[in-house]
Amino acid sequence: MPTSNEKNSPGIKFPILNITLENWSEDLVFDIFLGDDTCYTPDRATLQRYYIENRFVDSQGHIYRLREVVPLETNFWQRTFSGKKGRFVFEETGERMPLKDLKEWMKARVDALDWPDVKTGWIEEINAAASIEELLKSKDR
Repeated sequence: MPTSNEKNSPGIKFPILNITLENWSEDLVFDIFLGDDTCYTPDRATLQRYYIENRFVDSQGHIYRLREVVPLETNFWQRTFSGKKGRFVFEETGERMPLKDLKEWMKARVDALDWPDVKTGWIEEINAAASIEELLKSKDR
């Protein structure tokens, strides 16, 4: 029996990165990397702008489109203190992004950030990454 992750995100290997958003900001940068297929759902406008129909590259270079966010059942205490929880539902596009292309794409966005104390080190980590998974985990360091 498939897990909910396998049903909603078949074959996807987390973490993943939103590659639809061309302009990154310091406030947004940690929300465009997703570590799994669940979230505490923001308002509908935020979902539409940053998630629904956006394209994401997974840790193997496969590109997926986020189709919807399905609400998850939560208990009273979870809703009260954490908000509503949802599960992302992805669709495979059949496209891939090679490591070299993703590195260049990420470097352009990181370089445009007004975050000088972080930018240089992050670009060094991007250059040193030997795999897409390592590249996507570079923002965690």
